[in-house]
Amino acid sequence: MIRKATLAVALCLGGLGAACARSGFLTEAQTFPVGVAFALRTAASLDAGEPAPLTVIALDGQGHKKVDFIGRVAFVADDANAVVPPAADLTGADAGEKTLPPSLSNTRAGVFNLKVYSTTQPSQSGSQPVTVQPGAVADFQVEANIPLTVGDAPQLSVTAVDRYGNRVNNYIGTVQLQNNDPSGASGTVSV
Repeated sequence: MIRKATLAVALCLGGLGAACARSGFLTEAQTFPVGVAFALRTAASLDAGEPAPLTVIALDGQGHKKVDFIGRVAFVADDANAVVPPAADLTGADAGEKTLPPSLSNTRAGVFNLKVYSTTQPSQSGSQPVTVQPGAVADFQVEANIPLTVGDAPQLSVTAVDRYGNRVNNYIGTVQLQNNDPSGASGTVSV
C-alpha cells in the first residue's frame, strides 16, 4: 500500500499581505504518494506443486523503482498450502529489484494472495494474487451411486485429478474401468 500526503498550495491573485486576503486566493490540493512499497512479478500462473521464481521490486512513492533501496523483505500467503520464499536481502547491487530462485509454490489449484513486506518497516509492503493451475493428470476418482439393488445399473462419475487431488477440467480421453467382482462387468468410459 502506498500512503499519500496532501500538499495545499495557495496562489494570491491580488498581491501580498492584506491585499491578498481582500482579493481572495485560489487553492489547489495535489496528492502525492510517500514512502516505499513493493511490487511482485512471477509467471501468469503456476502449475500445482511446481516451484516458480519470484521477483520483488522496491518502489518509491511515485511507483518508480527505488534503486537505492537496501533492506530485508519477507513473504506471507493467505493459503496454508502455499510455500513462500525465505526472507531476502536487497543490497545496493540489486538496484531495487531482486529475482529469487524458484521457491514459490502451492499444491492447491486456485488463487492465493502473496504479500511482501519490509522486515524493519512492515507497513512498507505490496501484494499480488497468484493463480495456480492443476498439474498433469495423475489419477482418476470414481464415484458411484451406492447402495445399489440387484439389477440396478450404477451411475458413475469419473474425475481426472493431478497428484494433489486438484480437478483437471480440460482432460479429454478414455478411461478403462475394471470390476474385480467375478459376476460384474467391465467397461470403457469416455470423459
